[in-house]
Amino acid sequence: MSQDLLTVEVWSDGSGTTGDRDSGFGVVVKYPNKPPVCIGEYLGKGTNNTAELTALYRALDAIPDGYNATVYSDSQYAIGCATQPWTPKKNIELVQKLRAKYLSLQDRVTIQHVYGHSGVPENEMADQLANYGRKKVL
Repeated sequence: MSQDLLTVEVWSDGSGTTGDRDSGFGVVVKYPNKPPVCIGEYLGKGTNNTAELTALYRALDAIPDGYNATVYSDSQYAIGCATQPWTPKKNIELVQKLRAKYLSLQDRVTIQHVYGHSGVPENEMADQLANYGRKKVL
């Protein structure tokens, strides 16, 4: 990461149900010395993996120009799809889009796994946003 840039923390989570039912995602962008920005959205019909992949993509997309970022996700699958040369069997276009976004930012982004529901406030907020989005409450 560039030594000259400030760093934001970005937390992402997706929420989907078994089968292709309602799904949503949540993203929390935590700036130094500013209130966090919260993003949540209903995605429509989709699986949990689709929601997690979309959440990570939107987290990367939320990184402001001129900042480094540490991005946190509780989905090892989404992280692997973004950072490893995996060959997905589903969500192929979404994985390609996610990987391209990551590769375009990799010089100023680190993606880390965080355990879900472990009491990390920003991760819990991303989870709440994803669940509200899945339930169309946003």
